[in-house]
Amino acid sequence: GGIFSTSSHLTINDVTVTEGSGIYCRNSIIKNSVIEGNDYGIVCVGNNTIENTLITGNMIGINCGDYNWSDTVRMTNVLITWNGTAIESEYAIVYLTNVTASCNLGLEQDGSVIRCCGSNIELNNCIFYGNTDPVIYLNVDVYYGYANTITISYSDIQGGEDGILKGDNDVVNWLEGNMHESPLFISWYGDCQLSAGSPCIDAGTPDTTGLKLPFYDLTGNYRMWDGDLDGDTIVD
Repeated sequence: GGIFSTSSHLTINDVTVTEGSGIYCRNSIIKNSVIEGNDYGIVCVGNNTIENTLITGNMIGINCGDYNWSDTVRMTNVLITWNGTAIESEYAIVYLTNVTASCNLGLEQDGSVIRCCGSNIELNNCIFYGNTDPVIYLNVDVYYGYANTITISYSDIQGGEDGILKGDNDVVNWLEGNMHESPLFISWYGDCQLSAGSPCIDAGTPDTTGLKLPFYDLTGNYRMWDGDLDGDTIVD
């Protein structure tokens, strides 16, 4: 079982979808939900939004795009763990903000967190750590020759730029605020909370305009707090 919808403007809120075919959605919103143990966790066609959601234990966490070159997926405050490949993108535009991806296992050499083809990906305030290599695989489209562009800022990416496998025509914009240090999670098997000594504390973007930060994070803690007690309250 699962949720299959070709209708537009569907809102899926506060549900658990498990041990089935996951969610197929078009021009929809998924929020405050758990997507666990499915073949494909979420298949997104059209323009979709995913917020405050846990995606875990699926063969493929999220599949974005349907060869339209205009499909857009926006993910905010999402935790992606213990999937095969976390995110697949085919000819899509994908925005990831406050997304943590850890312990994703990858499918051969196809990338453990992101595998994309002919796509435009933007990451801000994300943590991709503790996954198999390559963390990000920019796969050149063998049929049409479309390359990928990925832009990364204020994020912790294991291996840094070297953690990105790309072709000659792919573009990587490695902007300010990035690091490649262990985030020092309290537990790699749980909700990926940062320990008090994590280098990711107070290391997020200083401009939170438009991020739609919730008052609390997924674990019930304040989203904005002085985690290292240095007097600065900056998003982690």
